[in-house]
Amino acid sequence: MKSWTIIRLPKKEGEKIHIRLSPSVFGFILLLIAVLTFFTSFLYTRQHIISTHLSELKQINRNLEYATGNGNTSPTVANGVSEEELRRIENQLRSEYESTIAVITSQLNELLEIETKARQATGLTPKYKTPAVDTTSRKEGGKGGPVGKPMNMEFQASRNSISVPTLLRSSNRLSADLILQEIALRKIGLQDLLKGVEAQNVKIERTPNSWPIAKRMGKLMSYFGYRRDPFTNRIKHHDGLDISAPYGTQVISAGKGTVSFAGREGDYGNMVIIDHGDGIQTAYAHLSQINVTVGQKVEKGQVIGAVGSTGRSTGPHLHFEVRIGKQAVNPLKYLSR
Repeated sequence: MKSWTIIRLPKKEGEKIHIRLSPSVFGFILLLIAVLTFFTSFLYTRQHIISTHLSELKQINRNLEYATGNGNTSPTVANGVSEEELRRIENQLRSEYESTIAVITSQLNELLEIETKARQATGLTPKYKTPAVDTTSRKEGGKGGPVGKPMNMEFQASRNSISVPTLLRSSNRLSADLILQEIALRKIGLQDLLKGVEAQNVKIERTPNSWPIAKRMGKLMSYFGYRRDPFTNRIKHHDGLDISAPYGTQVISAGKGTVSFAGREGDYGNMVIIDHGDGIQTAYAHLSQINVTVGQKVEKGQVIGAVGSTGRSTGPHLHFEVRIGKQAVNPLKYLSR
């Protein structure tokens, strides 16, 4: 199955960290947000209908109390509704309401579990922490304080001070308001997760981990590190990889970025340097042809030139470097083939 690989780049030379990310996570998260929107609309409509019925029942109750207070003890009241029938309707409505709340609560708990698993799979932690609350026991610490104002969702969200709520788990009797608050918070959490995944995908595209020669061609002739100089036969440090390939073979960008240099550069001959952000650059030297210009945006895998032997070179090959903060590092720590 196709998957994305998230690579955490070290500031200095060191072991890279891989995190595999399923490419279907975007559609999955968007689906979750759509489900939340549906539940919000459904619950609001349902609550409005039930509230209307309850208001009517309260009015009938007031009529009953008034009639009883004036000496009318008949079980038959205004509008031809008996007290017994009234109680039956009230109990039915309450039962339907509680059943609806229970179903929505179950669905929200499933969404929370899915979001948690998605964060574990992507390595993206929320901006807020979920407090652990045990609602299975009534032996809790003291609680109290003055009556507070209802929570302003927009204000709380804007300050990133929302803790992933345990509203549904910490209340003995659930209400529609708490459910709506939970839905809003789940939506915020999923939107935050989606933004995090999008940012990770941008970082993946900028990571210079693609083989720099088209169709994965080429043969490694010299590695990063100390070697015998092919011209002087002396031991000297080699700042990149020498990849032998036929003259004119397409050279491609190892990652998404911006061309910061394209031209002739001393012993490097014709060279292209690409800035990938976060202080990471890649260099492609000894080219026979340059296909990009300074300031141009390039995608991962885009052709930027052709293999040649310009500059200080013994034959057609690509000299490839990865630089972090302008310091050359071993490209094999990032390349995949």
